[in-house]
Amino acid sequence: MNLPSRRPLFALCLLAVWASRLMAQAHTLPISYLTVVPDKDYLHLELVLNPFELNFFSEIDTNHNHRLDPPELAGPGKDLTRRLVNCLVVRVDGKVVRAETAGVVPDLDSHHITLRAHYRVDARRARVAIESRLNAVTSGSHITQVRFGKPGHIQSAQLDLQSAAVTFKPFEPQTAVGPEGVVNSPRSSRR
Repeated sequence: MNLPSRRPLFALCLLAVWASRLMAQAHTLPISYLTVVPDKDYLHLELVLNPFELNFFSEIDTNHNHRLDPPELAGPGKDLTRRLVNCLVVRVDGKVVRAETAGVVPDLDSHHITLRAHYRVDARRARVAIESRLNAVTSGSHITQVRFGKPGHIQSAQLDLQSAAVTFKPFEPQTAVGPEGVVNSPRSSRR
Protein backbone atom coordinates (compact mmCIF):
# COMPACT_ATOMS: atom_id res chain seq x y z
CA MET A 1 0.00 0.00 0.00
CA ASN A 2 1.37 3.39 -0.98
CA LEU A 3 0.58 6.07 1.68
CA PRO A 4 0.95 9.79 0.88
CA SER A 5 3.96 11.49 2.47
CA ARG A 6 3.28 13.29 5.72
CA ARG A 7 6.03 15.84 5.14
CA PRO A 8 3.84 18.42 3.35
CA LEU A 9 1.22 18.13 6.09
CA PHE A 10 3.87 18.54 8.80
CA ALA A 11 5.38 21.54 6.99
CA LEU A 12 1.93 23.11 6.66
CA CYS A 13 1.22 22.61 10.39
CA LEU A 14 4.62 24.05 11.29
CA LEU A 15 3.95 27.08 9.06
CA ALA A 16 0.53 27.60 10.70
CA VAL A 17 2.07 27.51 14.20
CA TRP A 18 4.83 29.95 13.16
CA ALA A 19 2.29 32.32 11.53
CA SER A 20 0.00 32.27 14.57
CA ARG A 21 2.94 33.12 16.85
CA LEU A 22 3.92 36.00 14.59
CA MET A 23 0.35 37.32 14.59
CA ALA A 24 0.14 36.99 18.36
CA GLN A 25 3.40 38.88 18.81
CA ALA A 26 2.34 41.62 16.38
CA HIS A 27 -0.99 41.92 18.14
CA THR A 28 0.59 42.57 21.52
CA LEU A 29 3.21 45.12 20.53
CA PRO A 30 3.57 47.75 23.25
CA ILE A 31 2.66 50.69 21.01
CA SER A 32 0.13 53.45 21.56
CA TYR A 33 -0.84 56.16 19.10
CA LEU A 34 -1.18 59.79 20.17
CA THR A 35 -2.74 62.37 17.84
CA VAL A 36 -2.61 66.06 18.80
CA VAL A 37 -4.57 68.60 16.76
CA PRO A 38 -4.57 72.35 17.47
CA ASP A 39 -7.48 74.50 16.38
CA LYS A 40 -8.75 78.00 17.19
CA ASP A 41 -10.33 77.13 20.54
CA TYR A 42 -8.80 73.85 21.71
CA LEU A 43 -5.82 71.56 21.55
CA HIS A 44 -7.34 68.11 20.98
CA LEU A 45 -5.51 65.01 22.17
CA GLU A 46 -6.41 61.41 21.35
CA LEU A 47 -4.47 58.42 22.71
CA VAL A 48 -5.28 54.93 21.41
CA LEU A 49 -3.74 52.08 23.36
CA ASN A 50 -4.03 48.43 24.26
CA PRO A 51 -5.42 48.39 27.80
CA PHE A 52 -3.58 45.18 28.64
CA GLU A 53 -0.40 47.28 28.43
CA LEU A 54 -1.47 48.99 31.67
CA ASN A 55 0.27 47.52 34.70
CA PHE A 56 -3.03 47.69 36.64
CA PHE A 57 -5.15 46.12 33.86
CA SER A 58 -6.05 43.02 35.87
CA GLU A 59 -7.62 45.24 38.55
CA ILE A 60 -9.94 46.84 35.96
CA ASP A 61 -10.74 43.82 33.75
CA THR A 62 -13.15 42.34 36.30
CA ASN A 63 -14.82 39.92 33.84
CA HIS A 64 -11.38 38.73 32.61
CA ASN A 65 -12.23 38.96 28.90
CA HIS A 66 -8.95 40.82 28.08
CA ARG A 67 -10.71 44.02 27.09
CA LEU A 68 -12.32 46.93 28.90
CA ASP A 69 -16.07 47.12 28.57
CA PRO A 70 -18.23 50.19 29.39
CA PRO A 71 -19.33 48.83 32.82
CA GLU A 72 -15.69 48.27 33.81
CA LEU A 73 -14.78 51.83 32.82
CA ALA A 74 -17.68 53.14 34.90
CA GLY A 75 -16.84 50.88 37.85
CA PRO A 76 -13.31 49.85 38.77
CA GLY A 77 -11.77 51.86 35.92
CA LYS A 78 -13.47 55.17 36.69
CA ASP A 79 -10.19 56.85 37.58
CA LEU A 80 -8.49 55.53 34.41
CA THR A 81 -9.07 58.85 32.62
CA ARG A 82 -7.40 60.82 35.41
CA ARG A 83 -4.46 58.41 35.57
CA LEU A 84 -3.84 58.58 31.82
CA VAL A 85 -4.28 62.36 31.54
CA ASN A 86 -1.81 62.82 34.42
CA CYS A 87 0.74 60.75 32.46
CA LEU A 88 0.68 63.25 29.58
CA VAL A 89 2.08 66.67 30.43
CA VAL A 90 1.14 69.27 27.80
CA ARG A 91 2.94 72.60 27.56
CA VAL A 92 2.01 75.43 25.22
CA ASP A 93 4.79 77.99 24.84
CA GLY A 94 6.38 76.60 28.01
CA LYS A 95 3.26 76.80 30.19
CA VAL A 96 1.58 73.64 31.47
CA VAL A 97 -2.05 73.42 30.35
CA ARG A 98 -4.68 71.20 31.95
CA ALA A 99 -7.41 69.28 30.18
CA GLU A 100 -10.78 70.97 30.39
CA THR A 101 -12.61 67.75 29.49
CA ALA A 102 -11.39 64.19 29.10
CA GLY A 103 -12.74 60.68 28.91
CA VAL A 104 -11.87 57.10 28.01
CA VAL A 105 -14.02 55.02 25.69
CA PRO A 106 -13.61 51.40 24.63
CA ASP A 107 -13.43 50.48 20.96
CA LEU A 108 -16.25 47.98 20.77
CA ASP A 109 -14.82 46.47 17.56
CA SER A 110 -11.40 45.74 19.07
CA HIS A 111 -9.62 45.50 22.40
CA HIS A 112 -8.30 49.10 22.26
CA ILE A 113 -9.36 52.04 24.39
CA THR A 114 -9.21 55.70 23.42
CA LEU A 115 -8.46 58.61 25.72
CA ARG A 116 -9.74 61.95 24.43
CA ALA A 117 -8.73 65.16 26.17
CA HIS A 118 -9.39 68.77 25.18
CA TYR A 119 -7.30 71.73 26.36
CA ARG A 120 -8.83 75.21 26.04
CA VAL A 121 -5.99 77.01 24.28
CA ASP A 122 -5.25 78.29 20.79
CA ALA A 123 -1.98 76.47 20.12
CA ARG A 124 -1.85 76.99 16.36
CA ARG A 125 0.91 79.59 16.63
CA ALA A 126 2.66 78.16 19.69
CA ARG A 127 5.30 75.58 20.45
CA VAL A 128 3.58 72.51 21.88
CA ALA A 129 5.56 70.14 24.08
CA ILE A 130 4.31 66.71 25.10
CA GLU A 131 5.97 64.81 27.92
CA SER A 132 4.96 61.20 28.36
CA ARG A 133 5.01 59.58 31.77
CA LEU A 134 3.15 56.53 30.47
CA ASN A 135 6.07 54.35 31.56
CA ALA A 136 4.73 54.81 35.11
CA VAL A 137 1.60 52.81 34.16
CA THR A 138 2.91 50.61 31.31
CA SER A 139 5.89 48.39 30.61
CA GLY A 140 9.35 49.86 30.08
CA SER A 141 9.24 48.75 26.42
CA HIS A 142 6.12 50.81 25.69
CA ILE A 143 6.44 53.39 22.90
CA THR A 144 4.03 56.07 21.75
CA GLN A 145 3.86 57.17 18.13
CA VAL A 146 2.86 60.86 18.05
CA ARG A 147 1.31 62.84 15.20
CA PHE A 148 0.86 66.60 15.61
CA GLY A 149 -1.06 68.89 13.27
CA LYS A 150 -3.66 68.43 10.56
CA PRO A 151 -3.55 66.64 7.19
CA GLY A 152 -0.95 68.29 5.00
CA HIS A 153 0.90 69.70 8.04
CA ILE A 154 1.84 66.67 10.14
CA GLN A 155 4.86 66.46 12.43
CA SER A 156 5.72 63.04 13.86
CA ALA A 157 7.71 61.79 16.82
CA GLN A 158 8.18 58.76 19.02
CA LEU A 159 8.09 58.80 22.80
CA ASP A 160 9.64 56.04 24.90
CA LEU A 161 11.63 55.49 28.07
CA GLN A 162 14.74 57.21 26.65
CA SER A 163 12.91 59.99 24.77
CA ALA A 164 10.00 60.96 26.97
CA ALA A 165 9.38 64.48 25.62
CA VAL A 166 8.99 66.19 22.27
CA THR A 167 8.39 69.79 21.22
CA PHE A 168 6.52 70.60 18.03
CA LYS A 169 6.92 73.77 15.98
CA PRO A 170 3.95 76.13 15.65
CA PHE A 171 1.23 74.71 13.46
CA GLU A 172 0.62 78.06 11.75
CA PRO A 173 3.24 80.79 11.31
CA GLN A 174 2.97 83.74 13.66
CA THR A 175 1.64 86.89 12.09
CA ALA A 176 2.32 90.54 12.69
CA VAL A 177 0.05 93.51 12.00
CA GLY A 178 1.70 96.11 9.77
CA PRO A 179 1.27 99.90 10.00
CA GLU A 180 -1.73 99.84 7.70
CA GLY A 181 -3.43 97.15 9.80
CA VAL A 182 -2.53 94.49 7.21
CA VAL A 183 -1.60 91.09 8.60
CA ASN A 184 1.88 90.09 7.45
CA SER A 185 3.79 86.87 7.95
CA PRO A 186 7.13 87.26 9.75
CA ARG A 187 9.05 86.88 6.45
CA SER A 188 7.07 89.50 4.54
CA SER A 189 7.39 92.07 7.34
CA ARG A 190 11.22 92.08 7.09
CA ARG A 191 11.56 93.81 3.73
